[in-house]
Amino acid sequence: CNKFNSVAFSKPSTLIGKHMKTCKAAVFSGNGRDLEIKSFPIPKLRPGELLVQIEACTICGSDLHTIEGKREEKTPTILGHETIGTVIDACGSVYDFNHHELNLGDRIAWSVCISCFNCDRCQNGMPQKCRHLKKFGHEQISENVPLLGGFAERALLPAGAVSFKISPEIESSIICPANCATATVLASMEAAGQVQEKKVLILGSGMLGLTAGAYCSSRGAGEILFVDRNEKRIELAKLFGASRVVRSLNGHLGAGSGNDFDLVFDFSGSAGLIQEAAALMSVGGRLILAGTVMPGPEVELNPEYLVRKLNSIHGVHNYRPEHLSQAILFLSEQKDCYPFDRLVEKSFALDNINEGLEYAISRQPVRVMIKP
Repeated sequence: CNKFNSVAFSKPSTLIGKHMKTCKAAVFSGNGRDLEIKSFPIPKLRPGELLVQIEACTICGSDLHTIEGKREEKTPTILGHETIGTVIDACGSVYDFNHHELNLGDRIAWSVCISCFNCDRCQNGMPQKCRHLKKFGHEQISENVPLLGGFAERALLPAGAVSFKISPEIESSIICPANCATATVLASMEAAGQVQEKKVLILGSGMLGLTAGAYCSSRGAGEILFVDRNEKRIELAKLFGASRVVRSLNGHLGAGSGNDFDLVFDFSGSAGLIQEAAALMSVGGRLILAGTVMPGPEVELNPEYLVRKLNSIHGVHNYRPEHLSQAILFLSEQKDCYPFDRLVEKSFALDNINEGLEYAISRQPVRVMIKP
């Protein structure tokens, strides 16, 4: 089932290996173990499926948490989800989120979430919490779920996967994190509402925090305070919209001090920081929690304080397809305004992925990239 048999293309260099019958992928079999490079047969495509030649995949913090045993994942699996690639095969006509038909050689990004769009959660605006959800880079390898991760040469996107054409001009180091970090930030911004002239507090200056700083800065936030202890990331925060950067809150920014914030974003996952920051919201302030994605300490909050100040708390996990659409547009618009390309510190070949993972864990760069 191949609609591309007779289609000509102008960039053969991007489609090397189109007719390969096997491909390599790095397989995770349990925490504390190196990923193993294995060969997989490329299955015959079923209606609506896409075969993608992976261009690059950045290592997300959740990948590292899984490998370090801090969060459980079904195994064996092919990790990696911040991925872009080129369409090299399809079965039938397949369209992206914006109703563009996908053709041979199209460069695409795709959603981590693969939803049914029919269950009650999907129908009520929560496809990211679909009752039949599958997640790219998070599924156990099986006959029905082959090649569903980014640490590989090829990816097979099932029917119903949401994809987006992307410009061939934007650098992979900028666009790769769109379908995780950037889209999650855009979902957080939807929960936050109006940003212009607001006082913003951002906990954590990793990929999500820095992207949030750039977004708030580009939308005219009145003040943006970052909290982080990593010296390298403190310097980066200054390039991504920070008005100020502090290493800790330490109770110095309490209520009535003139430091109450309209919007507080947590991308750190630190229970202690969240508890301190919750007391710093202004009247009508919003606390957006996106960084706590694995078990941790509980947070104590004073409900009377929240009630009297009309505060609200919003949890953000995964995202809807439109958030990825907005993320791609945002990066395309702002790529020359903020140094997103500097956030990928080093690249490694797929065959050297364990070296890349060790570098990411020991050196703690914002991102490391894997290229097949």
